Amino acid sequence: MLMFECMREVCGAGDKCGNQRFQKRLYPNCAVLKLRAEAGGLKALEDIKKGQFVIEYVGELIDDEEFRRRIEEMHKVKEENYYFLTIDKDIMIDAGPKGNLARFMNHSCQPNCETQKWTVGGDTRVGLFSICDIPAGSELTFNYNLQCVGTEKKRCSCGAPNCSGFIGVKVQRLQTESQGPKREKLTKRKRKRRRREAKMSEDECFRCGSHGDLILCDVAACPKGYHLQCLGLEKLPKGKWICPWHHCDECGQRSTRLNRCDFCPNSFCRQHLPGNLQTVSGIGNVCQEHDPEELEAVSCRE
Repeated sequence: MLMFECMREVCGAGDKCGNQRFQKRLYPNCAVLKLRAEAGGLKALEDIKKGQFVIEYVGELIDDEEFRRRIEEMHKVKEENYYFLTIDKDIMIDAGPKGNLARFMNHSCQPNCETQKWTVGGDTRVGLFSICDIPAGSELTFNYNLQCVGTEKKRCSCGAPNCSGFIGVKVQRLQTESQGPKREKLTKRKRKRRRREAKMSEDECFRCGSHGDLILCDVAACPKGYHLQCLGLEKLPKGKWICPWHHCDECGQRSTRLNRCDFCPNSFCRQHLPGNLQTVSGIGNVCQEHDPEELEAVSCRE
């Protein structure tokens, strides 16, 4: 798929062309869904097939400088509802002041729609397309892949079984019935993380354990690095960046060194520490996602 739309003026098929969905605004019937007193959503009023064009994400086109200015202004007035969507490194869409029904679509860690960038008449436009069959009456959602601005993570309340807890954080994989191959893969990954403890500097992603281009935490005493994909980011964050290892997974507040898992970025504040993290003699701090006995066996073999 080249993701180019035919132009009406030059397409030989004329009005019969089926590749002019953005220009003709061929959206299925949708309506705003009132979920709570202060929150809304968007629901489908008709059945939507997998791969179908749902709606274009529209708004004001602004550059990065104007984006930073608006973010600072929102922080001053404590406005937490953002409608920014990045087109490329220089241009993004702000659907806050001006937009269409797409601005009401909520985030989900298990969405039924995705964003796609299409070229229409030489311009890049963003559309939302279904990634599965959606029955009428269902809420339409997509993954925001939010890039955090500041030190606080935005909590996710999508309710999906694989919810990551915070918007922009890599979603969890759903547990399957057959765990043999998965446990073997996790064992290898934990072995890599265990070897990393003896290194002077990090050269592996602290989330997936693989090599590659890493973004490093700006905390002086933290040597952790991550892939952009593992953070759910498309471009490098500007200014000082603090990695997820320094934020509580439950509330997003800053955590201390003694409250962080030694084998993954999970960490907790003092309030949410009980039941989430334990200190195992000879191994270190271990969160609930790891089996202490398995880690101890790996340590003994090494």
